[in-house]
Amino acid sequence: MTFSESIDLFLSNAVWLDDDDLPAIVALKAMAAELDQAINPPLVAQFGLTYRNLLKRKPAMSEELDELAKLLKR
Repeated sequence: MTFSESIDLFLSNAVWLDDDDLPAIVALKAMAAELDQAINPPLVAQFGLTYRNLLKRKPAMSEELDELAKLLKR
């Protein structure tokens, strides 16, 4: 799997990301495209940092359950 393919898979499952995250998403996609061409250790580090920052935006499981509970009460 390429870096770009892994980002596409991540983003297809990252339903918690919104328009506020677009600059980081665009940067991540650009880094992935570069890394698909040639491995560059500093860029790999920056890619990992950007990915982890987006992943940290994922709500905790209890928050997800709270949202589900709200929807079920309707």
